[in-house]
This record gives sequence, structure tokens and C-alpha cells, in this order.
Amino acid sequence: MGLRRAVRVNAARLDPPRLDRPRVASPWSDRSALESVTWGDLFGVAPPWASRADAMGVPAFAKARHIVCTGARLPLREIVAGSGVAPSTPRILTQPDPREPGVVTFTWTYDDLLFHGVAWWRVVERFADGFPRFAERLDPSRVAVTEDRVTVDSVPVADADVIRFDGPHEGILTFGARTILNGARIESAAARLADNPVPFVELHNQGADLDDAEIDALVAAFMRTRATANGAIGYTNAATDLRVHGAPAAELIASERRAVAVDAARLAGLPAASLDAPVEGGSTLSYDNPESRLRELLDFGLSAYTAAVEGRLSMDDVLPRGRTAAYDLTAAGQVGALVTEDPA
Repeated sequence: MGLRRAVRVNAARLDPPRLDRPRVASPWSDRSALESVTWGDLFGVAPPWASRADAMGVPAFAKARHIVCTGARLPLREIVAGSGVAPSTPRILTQPDPREPGVVTFTWTYDDLLFHGVAWWRVVERFADGFPRFAERLDPSRVAVTEDRVTVDSVPVADADVIRFDGPHEGILTFGARTILNGARIESAAARLADNPVPFVELHNQGADLDDAEIDALVAAFMRTRATANGAIGYTNAATDLRVHGAPAAELIASERRAVAVDAARLAGLPAASLDAPVEGGSTLSYDNPESRLRELLDFGLSAYTAAVEGRLSMDDVLPRGRTAAYDLTAAGQVGALVTEDPA
């Protein structure tokens, strides 16, 4: 979109709404208030793009994912207004998909909220009163919104059969792509360092000049020797001088990994301590008491994601009016060490 057109569009959206304007009927319409003008709009520069595989290849982001997904292990309860906890909990809150354990469905729902900012379920069975009995989680790659209609595998789906969970942000693959790709580059550098722990090596010839074929053969032989089990020991003749340039990068890579861990915690909205990430000054705001660490994680990390799940499952198309879904936080201590263990 051209700059002038983008400005006209944004200016039009800033106008106060008129009473005669038609209301948007579809719940799947764009919810953004303004259409942003990006560097790609101005100069044709594509923004960075990161995949889930890129993120999971960075240990800090993988652990952030595991921590966020521990919310799936908290039990959901049905709350009746004026009466408290219902005597029984609907299956849609405990095992939405009868083909798999409930923790699996909810784990991948949290995964979608973290990486994509949205998660999708499709109702597959209803009770006689019309409320959902079972639903399946849909991989985000299968879902598209076209002309205010939701399609799954390019097939339109009725609005009533779709349950969309909106996360606390637009997904870390969107706004955290630079950090994710930076972390991926650091991991690649660490792998190269493991293969070649010595910095740049020059085989300096002090004898007669060699032709290109002889140089390539000499370098190839040296590299093959370095890759063997006894590669730490080599031999050079009187005409070859082994020169090492630069300094080992191990400490630099370790420092960069710590920085990525801090950034991963910030992007995911988690306490730095949960990712073993020291912040500037050495403080991690952590506690020796596991219960205090768990409380911190729930209050300042997982609550943004658990609230998204609670709120969506409390809507009138999932539970009858006057009934809501809420996590039983009194059972959090029985879930296990959320800050150290991965979800099932």
C-alpha cells in the first residue's frame, strides 16, 4: 500500500463512528484500530520472519514454551453464580477431545497462544441443549479467515462451530522474530565452535609457493585430521607454520545465550528466574521458597495466558449463562514443580 493511501485509510479510521454505519456482523473481522505503515510499505523491505521450529531450536524459547504450557496442568472448574464450584465439571473443560488426554489439548492450545497469539478449537459434538460437549484443537496452519469467514483446510466452517482463543499478545513469532533469529544464529555459532574450538587457523607456507590444487589438498587434509578423534594433535613440516588468529569465542557465546534467555523471558511475559536468566546487576527476583517461586510464576507469567483460556471458555457459546470456567489455583501446589518440570 502506498504511503498516501495508507495515510488516507488511517485518517478515515480515526473519524468518530456515525450512527448510520453498518455494524460488523462477523466475529472474525480485523480488530486492529489502525493499519500500520511499516518499512516494507515504504521501502519494500520485508520484515523478519521466524518459524516455530526456529524458536524451539533456541533452548531459552523452548523452555519458555514448556513453562507457559504448564498452565495446561492446572484443573479447570465450572463455577455457578451464587453457588460456587459445580458438583461436576463438563468434559469440554477437562477433556475437550475424547481422542486424547485433556492435558494434550490444553498444552497445544497454550503453545498456539504463545507462538501465534491465537488458538482455534472446532466443536465436534454437542449436548441436546446445544452446548459443546467435545471439541478438537486445530493447528493454526489449517485455519484461515477469508472475507470474514473461517475456513479449515480451505473449507468454510460455521461460526457457531469455531471457538477462538485470543492470547495476551499477537504471538512471539510476530513481534519477537528478530530475537528468535538472533538466538538461532547464536546456536549455530555454538555448533560451529564445537566443531572448530580453535579460532581462525592459517596454514602459513614458508617454502615454495603452491598452486591452487595443492593448497586445496593441504587444507582438506588438515580439516580431515581436525575432525578425527585425535584431531587435537597434528603435524606440520618445516615449510608450514600453523598460525592462530583471534581468541576463543566460548565466553562470548555464553554471554549471548544469557542475553537471549533474558529477552525470551521478556517476550513470553515470564519472570526471568523461570528461565534461569540473570538480569542486569545479578538480581533474578527469585525466591528460595518453591511456593513463592510458583506464586510469582502464576501471578506475573502464566496469569495472562490462563485468563485468556478461562475467559473464552466462560462465554455463553460454551457454558450456560451464569456459569464460568476458572482454574483451581489451590491445586497448583499439587501440579508439581512448575518452574522446573516440563508439561506432559
